[in-house]
Amino acid sequence: MKTVFTLFTCLASLTSHARDIVIDSCGNLIFASLGDGIIALKPEWNDVCPTIVETKVLVPDDGLNFTSAITLSPDGKTIFATTPQLALAKVVVTGMAPGPVAEAISRAVAIPQDNPDVLFINRGLDTPDIDNATAFIDNSKGMIQAFDLTNMPADGYDYTTDGTVFSWADGITRNGVPLTDNPGDEFNCLGKYDAFSTSPPPNPGYPFCHTSWNVSSLPDSADLSIGTGLLLDASVHVDSFCAENSIPPRISFLTHTAPLGIAFYKPETPSSGKDLVGSAFVSLPGPAGHSIVVVPFKDGEPAAPADSGKGYYDFVWTSPSVNKSQCRSALLQAPAGIGCLSPVGLVFDKRGRLYFTADVTGEVFVVTKDQPEDCSGD
Repeated sequence: MKTVFTLFTCLASLTSHARDIVIDSCGNLIFASLGDGIIALKPEWNDVCPTIVETKVLVPDDGLNFTSAITLSPDGKTIFATTPQLALAKVVVTGMAPGPVAEAISRAVAIPQDNPDVLFINRGLDTPDIDNATAFIDNSKGMIQAFDLTNMPADGYDYTTDGTVFSWADGITRNGVPLTDNPGDEFNCLGKYDAFSTSPPPNPGYPFCHTSWNVSSLPDSADLSIGTGLLLDASVHVDSFCAENSIPPRISFLTHTAPLGIAFYKPETPSSGKDLVGSAFVSLPGPAGHSIVVVPFKDGEPAAPADSGKGYYDFVWTSPSVNKSQCRSALLQAPAGIGCLSPVGLVFDKRGRLYFTADVTGEVFVVTKDQPEDCSGD
């Protein structure tokens, strides 16, 4: 039997755009908010009901624009956060200034628990459309780079010249054809970081190798299945080029649902929700409304085959009564302009309770297993 959870609002309308979120060793919620800075909330629990007893601005925005990512060092003593231009603890990395398009300003950041001296930063694109410059590894866009925190320059690293490429975008062209519900979005497994590896970094194939989703709508699709690489220009190469020169996604998502956040369910005391232990929870935008989905894991990887198209299921989602045309996470749109759930940052506490931010409405939610009789639900 699958675990049943209940959603209720922890805090509402506290911030302009609550984005990524982490929990420190004391159970405090720390999150980045575009326009507000880095905020800390101290929750107290009465059975299954939370109360926020203290709110503190740790780092004021002051024009920095904390757009997305925040993480803690494994010892819990340092907060790392990103802006469109910088990765900050003090200034750690520069050289990530965005292009003119607002949707492309997020900079994901992470520190692996088993390698605490390495900081990973993902820089996206300068456009929401195909960015052909990402075909060149020295362009410093559309890639994940690793930075050594033990040997950091006084003025920080420069993303355009420093760091070690961990994964990057590359590809070959194909003549454009009309596509319906293609390409799909991706859940990629990139493997472990090895600073001494001489192997080329894994390449998911962008900007020219894309992911097949609605295969039936594709011409010449006899050799394609969900998740296989699709070339948009076959004048030089055929689709098999993608299989030979890039890594396919481990799970494919519906078109226009690029993941915004991910958290793995690994509570210290999994007395409840044992069927979900090890699973990935992923926040998705999309034409069908915003949602959080569960990707079940088995033996350290997604349980479903890569070509199933059904490797995940809805966990939290926008009400079907909401006007889906208004369900869009827009950084520059006023929170009051959209009346739907918009999950972004996800984090579990030690007891397996899921907290997530909703950036459009500036809310923080919590999901628990128990049905609270004395808490008002939303």
